[in-house]
Amino acid sequence: MLFRSSINGIGDDVWAVGAEGSIVHFNAKSGQWDQQVSPTTFDLTALYTNGNEMWAFGTHEAVLHYNARVHQWEAQHTKATYSLRAMYANGKSVWVVGDAGTIIYYDSTKKRWQEQTSSTKNNLNVIYGTGNNIWAAGDKGTILHYDPSNGRWVSTVSNTTGDLAAICGTGSEVWVAGDSCLLYCNDGENWHLLDNGSSISHLDLINNDLWATSSMGIFRITKPPRMLPCLIKVKELVAANSGKITLQLMFDSSFTPTANFQNSIFLETVPVGQSSKTISTLYGVFQQTGSQTFETEFDPNQSGEGSE
Repeated sequence: MLFRSSINGIGDDVWAVGAEGSIVHFNAKSGQWDQQVSPTTFDLTALYTNGNEMWAFGTHEAVLHYNARVHQWEAQHTKATYSLRAMYANGKSVWVVGDAGTIIYYDSTKKRWQEQTSSTKNNLNVIYGTGNNIWAAGDKGTILHYDPSNGRWVSTVSNTTGDLAAICGTGSEVWVAGDSCLLYCNDGENWHLLDNGSSISHLDLINNDLWATSSMGIFRITKPPRMLPCLIKVKELVAANSGKITLQLMFDSSFTPTANFQNSIFLETVPVGQSSKTISTLYGVFQQTGSQTFETEFDPNQSGEGSE
């Protein structure tokens, strides 16, 4: 039995892990999978690579590291006491998060694992970082930010109580998602709720587009709303004539529009008339018509996103 996120690789080398410590390796020369010797009998639920090294981890604090020099997996002696869920590595430094607020850190200078205080007992499901700018997120809206100046994790206000299961980013920009929420942060502190309707299980940035798998399927957000810290909802389908639709949009109270505000993307799925055709991504320009109300007009025949 294999688990979610349980396959990964470096170059032509591919590994998969699963129940009772099972590890298999794809041999590119023979085109076959070979069973690997595993130093644990605990379930391995995920693999992580930073492009140079490979790690496996899972239940009962199991952490394994692949020694490429001798081609074998080696057990790591961590101080974790709970199951582990996600990993991030910056060079030789490694962080792993897991159940009950567990965070363990591999100190490459001291060559040992040590626990870090997370200030939460909620499960931590995901971790993301660029350099030492690191975020961890988990159940009940928990989001932590790592402060490299003192090695501490700081809790931030996420504006949601949903369980968070996905994270990705680029530079200082980070997106987090989970149960009925999609969140965005670009200043290292303040999180903005962009959507509260879809339950998202995975996020990834590919060619500057934000991709997500959700309870409603797979969707792409072209040109993610990096400068749009607000929740957008369709208030009313004003008109649907000659293939064009006019929408009245409402922004949440956390957004204060300016007189010259405009943005070139809208992400809501909108029905066109009474037909089954929908617009999954609408392109246009929002113009302010009131303190919190915007109107815009779209031509679905030009968006390229409609489907019957």
